[in-house]
Amino acid sequence: MAFNNNEQNNSGENQFISQDQYMTEQSSSSLSFLKTKNYIGARDSNGLKTGFGIEKKQDGTIYKGVYQQDKIEGFGIQIRDDGTFKGEFEEGRTCGYGINAMKNGVEYNGEWMDDMLFGVGYEIWRDKSKFEGEYNNGTKNGIGTFYSNGKLAYQGEWNNNNMEGFGIYTYPDGREYTGEWKGNKMEGYGEYYMNDGKIYFGFYKNDKRDGFGIHYFPENTFYVGFWKEGKQHGMGKYINNKIIKYGFWNLGKKTKEYQNEDEFFDNLDENEKRCEIYFKWNIDKLKAYFHFEGYDNDENGFIEESNKKKKLKKGRKKHQRNQNGNEDEN
Repeated sequence: MAFNNNEQNNSGENQFISQDQYMTEQSSSSLSFLKTKNYIGARDSNGLKTGFGIEKKQDGTIYKGVYQQDKIEGFGIQIRDDGTFKGEFEEGRTCGYGINAMKNGVEYNGEWMDDMLFGVGYEIWRDKSKFEGEYNNGTKNGIGTFYSNGKLAYQGEWNNNNMEGFGIYTYPDGREYTGEWKGNKMEGYGEYYMNDGKIYFGFYKNDKRDGFGIHYFPENTFYVGFWKEGKQHGMGKYINNKIIKYGFWNLGKKTKEYQNEDEFFDNLDENEKRCEIYFKWNIDKLKAYFHFEGYDNDENGFIEESNKKKKLKKGRKKHQRNQNGNEDEN
């Protein structure tokens, strides 16, 4: 069938165009998705974005996902200059479960609310450090565990991204602190186990021993007394096996020494006498306390007693076996 070109041009209803005309029309009429704000996707009868679509916003953010009544709603992928988020959205905000991968190597997997980390999740850094635990309002809040370079470092409470509350910190060389924290520092009561056998039970302030505390040295040597800025300060009691000495310290330096308890207590002022009870712990109580905590030192008596119990228990089992064997023979 032949067409009348004049009739087609006059009516303007020609549905057939050349390839050159098509390319010219596309380049002039369509907006570049990569360079300008644009939306490609489904719309409802009112022109609102509904269903799956792709949109580039004025700030350069690209979203690929589900819309509902012109709002991002459901699962989607959000691509930003600093990273990519894949997960759930509600009314245009990250809400639900999602994975946020930053270009600097930090990645978060977990729960979100109103564009903030909220709930349970975990973060991973390039150096293999990792945090897994609770979040609130975008920061670490609640119970969480931190791994440094792939190794367990801290287990405990967090507040606004800081170790705060009760927690256990394990150092790479084997040292361990169990106690209270504030602002990433030891603060309050804590127990510090050193890898050379020394133990400290007492109070801390700003990462340093401060207040009353007991320092245990191997071979049954103790310092029982007060500390300030990490040093012995104030009243103190030094115990070395059966030898007990009392004294006063000033930031680690002994200023006075007393050879007996009566002389020491007679020289206390009214405020210092309130702490008298701390210094009446005898050696047996201290040793028993450390045994109760599970600490095994070089006390020959304690080790020998334990060995006796083991031998006695072993002998009883042997005797029972022999009795059972004789009964079988009869």
